[in-house]
Amino acid sequence: MPLPKKRTVKLGEYLKRKTAYSSRSKIKALLRSRRVLVNGQVEQSISRNISSDFTVRVLPETHDISTIQHDSCSLPTILILNKPCDCVTTLSDELHRQTVADLVPKHLLEAGLHPVGRLDQHSTGLLILTTDGRLTRFLTDPKNHVAREYCCIVQGTINSFESLKQKLNEGVDTRWGKFHGHLIEAKNIKISDIDVEHLNKCSKIFSRQDGPDPFPLNVNLADVAMVKISVTKGTKRMVRRMLAYANYPVLSLFRYKFGGIEIDCSYFCRTGSPMPGKYRTLLDNEKVWLKSLYFPTSKMSSEAEPKYGGGSKGYDQVYTKATPGIYDKWSQDGYDEIVASNSIAVRNVVQLLFRAFATVTKSNSSPALSDRLLVLDAGCGTGRIAEVIRDELSSASENVVGRPTVGSVICDGVDFSEGMLEVARAKKLYRNLTRADLTSTLELEDSAYDAVVSSGVFLQGHVGPEAIPELARVLKPGGIMCFTVRPTFYEETKEKWQKGLETSGMRLTSVDMLPYGRHPAKEGEKEGAEFLAPMLTCIKES
Repeated sequence: MPLPKKRTVKLGEYLKRKTAYSSRSKIKALLRSRRVLVNGQVEQSISRNISSDFTVRVLPETHDISTIQHDSCSLPTILILNKPCDCVTTLSDELHRQTVADLVPKHLLEAGLHPVGRLDQHSTGLLILTTDGRLTRFLTDPKNHVAREYCCIVQGTINSFESLKQKLNEGVDTRWGKFHGHLIEAKNIKISDIDVEHLNKCSKIFSRQDGPDPFPLNVNLADVAMVKISVTKGTKRMVRRMLAYANYPVLSLFRYKFGGIEIDCSYFCRTGSPMPGKYRTLLDNEKVWLKSLYFPTSKMSSEAEPKYGGGSKGYDQVYTKATPGIYDKWSQDGYDEIVASNSIAVRNVVQLLFRAFATVTKSNSSPALSDRLLVLDAGCGTGRIAEVIRDELSSASENVVGRPTVGSVICDGVDFSEGMLEVARAKKLYRNLTRADLTSTLELEDSAYDAVVSSGVFLQGHVGPEAIPELARVLKPGGIMCFTVRPTFYEETKEKWQKGLETSGMRLTSVDMLPYGRHPAKEGEKEGAEFLAPMLTCIKES
């Protein structure tokens, strides 16, 4: 039977009406038994709000909970709207202005459809609407660091990308507080690239004072630039105020990305544009992102069962299929700075790779390797390996026989976290970056790479030796593989590593115990004790 036709109903109330469990205590016991599924996901909160488009199922007592497949879980109703200019992000308006409720089906509004966050009246672009309040809270909570990306047309000339990037990273002081942002792209543009009609339509914003001075009455369209910026908070007019105080008043703002959901960013150009006021449903890759990010949030940390050992807090969190959301959060929570400040492990792995490359080149034992070294960074994270490769090659004082030269190394990267990949993309050091699970089949061609390198995935126990065959498959005959393994993990599973390498046609050439990092400093110490980790170098047999 359908749910009552109102916005939401508590799960406990629904179960009381629709099942034989008549008392609150019995319903709580049922929920504790983990036999109630909401949209295919175990639910234990009696106060969970559910809408008429939700699927609620009570499993029999004999059902094995472990057989529930994460991939089979369904999502609540979610629409992706391209919000037009002069439209208010609310479901009703006493001033009778156009609202987002006017642009979506009425029966979904009755089911509880509502906007996730908001866009200003004269801001345009991607707006998520859903029937589930829990999803809304997760995506908008600043603690979860879900990135939003904006394309802005600003007044002024971009003289230095790096100086603007640094200013936004360090934070811009405004009378509303200090705002931080990550600069993705900035360039000066011509008036022919601007949608002047759109700017004229949104001209009302020019009277708003977002910066230290009133907005100029006369806008010089011959002196404009395009800025793409990423933030992880939804503070009121944050992007406009931050850029205005950085001396770039915003003429027009378009949000094109929210986490793993994206729409066409060509709105400001004359060539091709998404239709304002129209909506669409989720794409397949967006469903994957939402499932991996949203469903595990309630009990993810406490109930996730690690495949291998490892820590349980901070950056030692072990790998499970339910953890990409954690890494998405870390990617915006200082992870890149922490890795950069302690990059000895990454540097050692890269140097091992270059040493192995030089050895096989000198001995001519690997004819498959060419002057251009195509490297797959497995578990690339925020892109530190590509940065170290660039730094190592550019700082070389002389050409060593067999050593790659500047520009000769091309990097591709794969990682489980879309948030990490977003940070890596912004560095523009990778040819291709792909979201992938290293324990599953990779959508990469056979024998595509000269080398595979990894500095952290195997260290924390995120992935084990079961990933070796697939990485070996994409490696050319004679190709090199260098990676780091956590010491205790390697000792406990050494036979599995050896078997995985042998069955994959890989020959282990060296195991070097090299510095990986430092333990946390104890009281009275300036820095913690250094610890070593085994770094393995292998060659794929021809």
